[in-house]
Amino acid sequence: MGRLIARLVAIYPEYSSDPSAWPLCSRLTPHLLALRELGKDTSRFTSWSDLLGRVGSYFQGRGAYSQALPLLVEEVALTAKAYGPHDLITASSQNTLASLLMELGDLAGARELAERSLKTLEKKLGPNHWLTARTLCTLGNLLDAQGDIAKARALYAQAVEIFEKREGPEDNLRTADALSRLAGAHYKQANFAVAKTLFERALSIYEKALGPDHLHSDGSKQSRGHSGAGRQVG
Repeated sequence: MGRLIARLVAIYPEYSSDPSAWPLCSRLTPHLLALRELGKDTSRFTSWSDLLGRVGSYFQGRGAYSQALPLLVEEVALTAKAYGPHDLITASSQNTLASLLMELGDLAGARELAERSLKTLEKKLGPNHWLTARTLCTLGNLLDAQGDIAKARALYAQAVEIFEKREGPEDNLRTADALSRLAGAHYKQANFAVAKTLFERALSIYEKALGPDHLHSDGSKQSRGHSGAGRQVG
């Protein structure tokens, strides 16, 4: 069993939420699920929780939330047991589960996990690390969904600042994603001119990194159009 787990760790795509990895994920996932269903003591292998997270992210990326949930819940439990509740690996798995719980509508559960993850990341890595910024975006999404747009906007703005300082806005897709979220918050608050500028900045990054015909680029164009329309109406 140890050999099979090691082999899966070596070849299972680490960025399994990326659609380009899905064909390989679809071939490998049944092997991992079969191991899990055997009821063997797979948890004694420290890489097992990592595999669960990859498969969970694969299912989440494909919108199969009910299949992703038990895997990501198990990953969080195993990482907390193996590394401690305040370890960086635990915090990362908590953030992933938080994003899934939000998709499932469990905003309270998602917020609790995101806040715990953020507290650990800020303590271990500091307030300016990209992992901290990623969790700021997750928490911002939750606050946004709960109607607290002002606090969400502040978190998005903080994340944008961190991402820009780390790698620069022109080649950092994380910056573009955070800019899009920040633009959306401004749009909801009727700050249409600001939202338009932010959407355009995000679009510029997406087009440069991914090309003008990519889904992200097209989505930013549509958002920019909506922002402009809203400004004219206002």
